[in-house]
Amino acid sequence: MLIAFSVSLPLSVVRANASAGTYYVSKAASSVGDGTSWADAWNELDKINWSVIKPGDTIYLDGGSTSMMYATPLIIGANGTHGSPITIKLSTEKGRNGQAIIYGGRSTLLPEGGAYPNGWKLPTDQPNRKVPYGIYWDNKSYITIDGSKWKGIDIHGCNDSGIYLKGSNNMVMGITVYDCGSWGKSQERAYSGAPQNPAIFLGGPNNTIAYCILHDCGEDGIQAEQHTDCSNIIIDHTWIYNSRAHSQRDSSFNWAMHSDAFQYWAPGNFTNITIQNSIMGPGCGVILGEGKCIVSDVSFINSLFIGFNTRTGTQQIQGLSKNATGWAWDHCTIAGPHRQAYTPIEYTGFKPSIKNSIISGWSQGVELADHALVVSNNFVEFDNIVNVVNRKDIIDVPLGKVADPQYVNPSFAHVGGAGWDAFDFTPQNAEVAHSGAGSTIRSVSGLMSTFPGGNSISSKTPKTDEPASH
Repeated sequence: MLIAFSVSLPLSVVRANASAGTYYVSKAASSVGDGTSWADAWNELDKINWSVIKPGDTIYLDGGSTSMMYATPLIIGANGTHGSPITIKLSTEKGRNGQAIIYGGRSTLLPEGGAYPNGWKLPTDQPNRKVPYGIYWDNKSYITIDGSKWKGIDIHGCNDSGIYLKGSNNMVMGITVYDCGSWGKSQERAYSGAPQNPAIFLGGPNNTIAYCILHDCGEDGIQAEQHTDCSNIIIDHTWIYNSRAHSQRDSSFNWAMHSDAFQYWAPGNFTNITIQNSIMGPGCGVILGEGKCIVSDVSFINSLFIGFNTRTGTQQIQGLSKNATGWAWDHCTIAGPHRQAYTPIEYTGFKPSIKNSIISGWSQGVELADHALVVSNNFVEFDNIVNVVNRKDIIDVPLGKVADPQYVNPSFAHVGGAGWDAFDFTPQNAEVAHSGAGSTIRSVSGLMSTFPGGNSISSKTPKTDEPASH
């Protein structure tokens, strides 16, 4: 039985205004126009005249027949409103619907942790950029950035995060971010230097990240900013991973700082975080809260989690605040690396719920601190030495049936290696498959098979560094 899952995007984000204006940006424009047509388009992202942009307006980006490169950052300079967002979107016109590339100016790949002494400066080809990001908005709301397809907008080579998103009721979709970040002193490792900065720096509530691919940046895929209320966040149809291996360690190149898929770490109380229809890993895990960082009401829905967290090296999904509550897993597959002392879930809060899910390949079991565990009968586990370790009295709590899912291709490399991205976690065990347990997102091609609006797209896996012509 195959369960269908869908997501309803916030109405305030997707609804168009019938009286909205339309503007254009294209490097092919001969001069700096007024943006009202392709012939008179603004010819760089920093040439957009934000004083004329009103709620409900759409700004189209020219992606050329195959690609078009922009050398300046997209700095959001206006606000949309509820029901009338401002939309910046890759053109869907033939000949302009290739890929809009926002190039940060750095052609040298981020070095691995410990590769250079502290104080070494990461080189840049364009040191005079106004901001070191690809897309930047500070306290701007009701903005939609739409790549129109998977990887429609490409951001790489920035000397900070690819996207700095501070505001509320925003959405980014159809974007790939990689090789963005800086270099500095490692505060967590005995290394003199480390790559830094996440793919997306997130600050503010009611934001959605959908249909994005984030990988191999200085730190996490998505990192919540301190001193901001990052509640009511949706991560949907998104793949976050690390594929660049460290030359001297069994880890990703960015191990020396944060190398998680999604992390909350700063003190505060956050609620209503959803990860759905997505793939987290290989090469990174999820850490939502620790100590005084309290993240509650977290939902993991129909998602695939692969491998383990390369920063701590022990857990795939962590919630380490004792005051957190209401974490739930439904129709998830959590596939382990078949190694010693690795744990799929470590949650120290209250009221956890695990149902309709498959956990396999972990040498340790799920670690929980609350007796009030809700587990449905439709739960499959396999090759886990222990079931659930309850920290209060270290007892095992049985979790439904034990069965080998017999995945089509459960092999994956932690990072790098031939065929690391060819995994397919479709269960072939008839009993498991019929039960409907686990995620319907089982492979990269399965994740990338559709895009909102019904656009079929290539299932070709993005390569590690996704080089572009500079």
